[in-house]
This record gives sequence, C-alpha cells and structure tokens, in this order.
Amino acid sequence: MNKINTLYLVCAYTLIAAFLVFLFIFPETQTKVFLGQAKDYMGDFFNLIYYARDLNPYNFGDVIEYSGDRVYPPIAGMFFYYFSKICPYPDTVANLRTYPQIGLAISTCFFSVCTFVMFYIFEKVSDFKNKFWILLSLALSGLFMFSLERGNLIILTVIFVSLFLFKDKLKLNDNTAILALAGATVLKIIPGLLSLTYLYKKQYKNFFKFLLCFAALFFVPFLFIKGGFQNLFIFLGNLNETKGAYTYFSLANFPFDIKIAMVFVVTALIVAVISLVLNYKVKDEFEQITSLVLSVYFLFTNNGTYVLLLLFPCFILFMNKKVFKKLDYLYLACFLVMFNPLQIMLGEIYLNKTLIKVFAFIFLLALTLNNMSEKNS
Repeated sequence: MNKINTLYLVCAYTLIAAFLVFLFIFPETQTKVFLGQAKDYMGDFFNLIYYARDLNPYNFGDVIEYSGDRVYPPIAGMFFYYFSKICPYPDTVANLRTYPQIGLAISTCFFSVCTFVMFYIFEKVSDFKNKFWILLSLALSGLFMFSLERGNLIILTVIFVSLFLFKDKLKLNDNTAILALAGATVLKIIPGLLSLTYLYKKQYKNFFKFLLCFAALFFVPFLFIKGGFQNLFIFLGNLNETKGAYTYFSLANFPFDIKIAMVFVVTALIVAVISLVLNYKVKDEFEQITSLVLSVYFLFTNNGTYVLLLLFPCFILFMNKKVFKKLDYLYLACFLVMFNPLQIMLGEIYLNKTLIKVFAFIFLLALTLNNMSEKNS
C-alpha cells in the first residue's frame, strides 16, 4: 500500500467521521452541505420538469423573457417532458410540499441508478488498493452529496465523461467514446473542452466526429420543441443572463471584500488561460485532464460548485498512478479539501465554498507552474 493511498484514507475518513458526529451535534451547520439545508430536495430535477412540461423549455412566446435558469439544451427539455407526463408539476413555487410524491420516488430511483452506474464504472477502471473504501469516501464527499440532493444532471454527465476518459480500460471503441463526450457536452456544454485532447493527440478525424455528434444532439431536438430554431437566440440570451447573476453569487460566496474577490477571479482566469495554452505539451493524462476541468471551472465564473464533480474521474486517474512525486501530496491536499463533507464555520461565516475555490485555484496554479517548469527544462 503506497503512502498516498494510506494518507488519503486516514484524512478522508477523519473528515467524514467528524461530519457525521457534528451532524448530530450541530445539524443546523452540517446540513449546509445541501443547498437550502435539503429543504428543496431534487430541486434541479423538478425545475427542469416545470420548464419542459409543455415542450416549451425556453418559454417561447410573443414576449421574450431571458432566464438564467433555462440554460439546458433542448434535448434535456425533451427528456424531462416525458417525466412531466408521469409526475406533472404545475406549481411555480418549488418546495417539497408541492412536488408530486411519485415524482420524488422516480427522481430518487433515477439518480440512484445513475449513482450505481457511475461507481460501477469507477470500480472497473480503478487499479489502486482499497478501492471499496476510497470509492465509498467519494460517495460521502460534500461535492457528491450536494449534487445528488439537488438532482443535478452533472452525475449523468460524469458517467459520460468517464466512458470517454476510460474507453481503453472499458474496452470501448473510439466512436462510443466520441458519442459519450458529445452526450456529456450536450447536457452541460463545459465537458466539450475535453475534446481538445483529440487536437493535442492530432486525432483530427475524431475531433471532427465529435463536432458532428455534438451538433446533431444539440440542434436536431430544436425541431421538436415549441418555437423550433427561434429558441436558439433565447438559449444564447439565457446563457448571457447567467454571467451577471451567477457570477455575482459566485463572488458573494467570498467572506471578504468584493474587490479582493474580483482580483482572485481575474487572477484565476489568467491562470486558466495560461494552463490551456500549455496543456498541449503535457504528457501525463491526469495532469492534462485535471487542468482542463479546473480551467473550465474558472473560465466560466458562473459555474456552480457541482461542476467540480468532474474531478471524480480525475481523482481515479490520480490514484491509478504507479509513481508519486512530492508535488502529488499537494494535489492530494487539494482533493481532500474539495471533497470534504465537514461544514466549517468561522463565527457566522460559512467557509466551505470559499475553501473549495481557493484550493481549486491552488491546484490549477500548481499544475500550471509544474507544466511551465517541465516545458523549460
């Protein structure tokens, strides 16, 4: 058993144990691991049901109203339209009292299956010791509990990304991997940046296939929703709407002066761009993929914390490494902070989201500086 493996298990389960203990002692604090302290269970799932209930996910009509919440591609609208037939949800006020009970049952079953599939894939592609305990720690991480409680499609996205990244271990052909990445991209857009790995490897044919698959999955469903392709402009307007609102909320998570928060965000953006420029030279798959994921997180400042669930397959790549360097201990510390379920309060200030952002930046900066030094050596 290598030191990294042992150290991770000790630290991860210390944090998990502390979280469980404090959950009973200070439930008001520890339930902050969930958005709204779990008072809006499966909220993202039911939001999409509400938006897609009449096959009009962008609220197409005579008067155009942009909404930062309606930013899912049309294929998601079609998918949730059929859910709305099984569990109709006409109310505009989202809370557990108004959700149909059959809907709560179906959504729970759906994400239970997604969870099983995701961890089944991780189990298949993991080469490290103590895989059961390490994978269980991921299931008990703050990032996963938050995403699962929200009923967010990021879990399905991680499944598709994992199929793409581990195609060789899973014995999948190139076309299946390309389709999986296109599926992940059409659900969340941001995984599309992983297609750059095709360009890095000069696999231009596969990159072109990815673009075709993505275009088909993204544009064809517009034909089946109210308003057709006119919704494309509403969709783009909705995306633009998120830049203001979600970026503000992202900055507001910092418990210090807004100017310091803005300097941090701008610095992180610059590092993310530098990382993308250097990434084509990186040979280590873990470093290359992790740099891309963290760059996406900072390039789109309106991203929610759940986006970092894409670090799960990166963590599998990390633990699969045969040889670890001193710098890997810093990477491990960053993983532990970002996966930590224990909610940390300083007086009345909630620190977890800030710590996640800071250590995600440290992680990306360390990867970038390491890549720069290797390039110059």
